[in-house]
Amino acid sequence: MEKSLLRMLISFSEEDRKNLEEIRSLLTEGELNKVSEEFATFLKEKLGVSVDNLEGEIFEYLKNSLNCKADYSLAEEVYKSGVDIPEFIASYGKLFELIREVLKPKVEPERLNELCLSLAKHTLLDIASVADYIIEEHFETFIRFFEENPDPILIIDENFKIFYANNTFSEILKIDKPKGMKLKELFPERYLSHYELLCKACREKISGSFDRVVYLTNRKLGITKPFKLSFEHVKLKNKDYIILDLRDAEEELKREKERENLSILYGLISELYKVLLEETNLNRLFFKMVDAFVRKGIYTYAAVIRTDKEVKVAEEGIPTDYSVCIPFYREYALVLTKNEPFYNTEVDLIRNFLSELSDIIQSFSLEGKLKELRFYDPVTELPTRAFFVSALSDMIREADKKGERVGLIVLDIDNFTAINGLYGQQTGDRVLKEVADGLKEIVRLEDILARIGADTYAIAFVSKDPFEAANSLITRIRTKFIKPIKVDGHSIPITFSMGVAFYPDDAKDGEQLIAHATQAMFEARKLGGDTVIFYHRDTKRDIEKMFILRNELQKALKEKEFVLFYQPKVNLKKGKIEGAEALIRWVRKGKLVPPYEFIPILEESGLITEVGLWVLEEAIKQISQWKSKGINIEIAVNLSAVQLRSVKHLEIIIKTLQENYDAVPYLGFEITETALIENISTASVFLKLVSELGVKVYIDDFGTGYSSIAYLKTLPVYALKIDVEFIRNIDKDEKDYEIVKTIINLAKNLNLKTVAEGIETKEHEKILKELGCDYGQGYYYSPPVPPEKFEELYRKFAK
Repeated sequence: MEKSLLRMLISFSEEDRKNLEEIRSLLTEGELNKVSEEFATFLKEKLGVSVDNLEGEIFEYLKNSLNCKADYSLAEEVYKSGVDIPEFIASYGKLFELIREVLKPKVEPERLNELCLSLAKHTLLDIASVADYIIEEHFETFIRFFEENPDPILIIDENFKIFYANNTFSEILKIDKPKGMKLKELFPERYLSHYELLCKACREKISGSFDRVVYLTNRKLGITKPFKLSFEHVKLKNKDYIILDLRDAEEELKREKERENLSILYGLISELYKVLLEETNLNRLFFKMVDAFVRKGIYTYAAVIRTDKEVKVAEEGIPTDYSVCIPFYREYALVLTKNEPFYNTEVDLIRNFLSELSDIIQSFSLEGKLKELRFYDPVTELPTRAFFVSALSDMIREADKKGERVGLIVLDIDNFTAINGLYGQQTGDRVLKEVADGLKEIVRLEDILARIGADTYAIAFVSKDPFEAANSLITRIRTKFIKPIKVDGHSIPITFSMGVAFYPDDAKDGEQLIAHATQAMFEARKLGGDTVIFYHRDTKRDIEKMFILRNELQKALKEKEFVLFYQPKVNLKKGKIEGAEALIRWVRKGKLVPPYEFIPILEESGLITEVGLWVLEEAIKQISQWKSKGINIEIAVNLSAVQLRSVKHLEIIIKTLQENYDAVPYLGFEITETALIENISTASVFLKLVSELGVKVYIDDFGTGYSSIAYLKTLPVYALKIDVEFIRNIDKDEKDYEIVKTIINLAKNLNLKTVAEGIETKEHEKILKELGCDYGQGYYYSPPVPPEKFEELYRKFAK
């Protein structure tokens, strides 16, 4: 017979094995002897155990267990001495208590619980072996093992009639004497097909888990309960039986339903954010909002009410049993009803959305003033240059107070004169509106977007690292307009000449900042368009430098001037390094070139695909080298939007992974949310393939995208990397705190891990631990470092 049911149910992992070894290293021989003596005294006095050299038996058992060696002699000797086995098993609680007291001063409380849990698992495996012996020798004693089991247990015969049911089963379904009942009688009519499938599985396999939720019913009392089921064949008194272990699946089904609802709700809120960017009439906004809540199918009724006047401003659907009423923006409240109870996470998410909605509504009055003061462009429905100059000055003043910097991107549509000439002014105006609408979807609510020229737009934003923010924004702009726009039956490709400048680096005020960003834009236009130029006091010299850099980068790849640095990912719960992000560096003439100087050029020139393959191959080599040194950690490499667009490039990546299958379990791919969404069809196929091979998928810069996040449910995503913009001020900015909290809760509900980027202080780490974030990365632990320095860090954290 297979090992007993206990053995089948206990999941003893490699992590448990390591925990036992850690306990052994923490306990001295003297401490083990003392524990053995005290436990022996307890067994003799409480249970009347009479075994020769009991202290020695316990000591040897403990040593073997903590060295992960099977040792059943103690339990078997106790059993043979005539002691009641269930009482003996219960006595292991005393043994755990003794060991725990010795370990308590040596480890943190949370870690102590983990260590003792692993010890308990190993002990139960020992008990399982004794159960095997009892099954063969003493049937009645075997049955007693199941009497007080917290799971419902059924034993059925070969004809699928109930031979035995434990107390737990009888209590849950209120069936006093189920013995002799046909198992089929417990299945509701609509689930009889599941009964047939279960019978088939039990006939074909000796043991296993049934892959569907099983619903069992007490037809007389109308009680129906969902269970997860596992089964195992046994021979009792020379007859064949099947043990059915039933685990209550009610909570699991609720969690699954909650995850489904939250996924739909996140998609709904993402849709509503787009409505907010377009709709400035309050009543129309409320009608669209309640319509969206009901249309998505979660809620049966939605209404916005004026609490001061008890008037329904907008409503949709029919009210049902469960409801919530959430106030927002002064005298308004949102009422929602559904056919089932609301989840706390669901209500929190809606409340956070309504809080942001309140802030946005307050800006509606400002938008009305824009039209009155002619600060509003009727073609694009954007602010004009006059408003932009004023708003930019205000932004700079606020940034100065907070010690932040302001970035400005000026975008000019390439060849717009030709578009006007070819298709006419009316079509040209519609192109301007389409571009404006596209940019509205990309910018954040706190950014300033305006039309400052005939075919020129400007975006101003605040950030502590404006260069990084600018690059992220430029990537989103390019991916948004990667496909031609459809206007009046025409398919019109859109590219931009873009100039970028920063305050106070490049200008002393708003007017000068606009002038310098515009100057850089003109230089980008001279290069033929579809180009980005960052302002410099001698911008022409910078352009020449860019061309030189392109040539030097091609040479650098051939002459192996690139190197990989590694930044650790720290398990926040354990305080240990469990992964690293591979980051490319360029060593030119003995000096490191900052990545922001050459990575954009790699992407613009198309060299990023070749360099990306080099990065992957180097990471695979590093994995092999570190494994030989006992450093078994995951290395994550970045994939850009440019790489995702090339099917041929992705095929080469797949082939490389297949040729290096030993390294694949230690590889991760980091992809930005924007790059993923804009290449979703290609990316989804690629990510499913690499995930099946064993590569973990991380969504980088999560939280900065502006698209539906429904993809998290369908794609094989392992973890979300929370963007550094939200982490930097998490200890000071309540909104950043709430955003991070929401992302972590989302990840938990979807069974995903979270990685916080940009941890710089102990306070950052503390907050993220409290919120339940899984991993941390940032300068608080280490900047990106060469492999040899990383090895030193790894060993330091391992102590």
